[in-house]
Amino acid sequence: MTFNTSSAIQTKRLGYLLGKNLFPAACLALSGELGSGKTCLVQGIVSGLGGDENNVTSPSYTLINQYKALQGIVYHADLYRLNSKDQIYELGLEENWGDGMVLIEWPELILHDLNRIGFMQIFLKALTECERRIELVPYGNAYQTVLNNLRREDISAFTFLCTL
Repeated sequence: MTFNTSSAIQTKRLGYLLGKNLFPAACLALSGELGSGKTCLVQGIVSGLGGDENNVTSPSYTLINQYKALQGIVYHADLYRLNSKDQIYELGLEENWGDGMVLIEWPELILHDLNRIGFMQIFLKALTECERRIELVPYGNAYQTVLNNLRREDISAFTFLCTL
């Protein structure tokens, strides 16, 4: 499922709708160049989970941030500065799988490992300064259900361009 958004507000709104439809222990892998809107989307997701989007910052230097939400703890990881799986596993991120929701920016080094638990990959691409293309790809039945539920959301009030 692919969406085009034309502002940060729309990107956050898409994240909100996605967050509203997530389940405990969900894992999302966000891929895209610097400035493509990954953290902006995470702000919306945290808001949709009942957390405060104003607490969401890029974990580029801290590597993992935690946010409280009504649906539990959200672990927000940024693996950009890490060069090996060993460095990633030293963080203990996999210990949080199942304990809360895990949102991973720059997940490329561990995508193969995520297959065993199921996840949703999200590709973000900056089209212009404000426009983004956001593609959601489910890996597992639970994530397909999330997309099916997202399709039922009333997004008509927003100027999303959606392709199935």
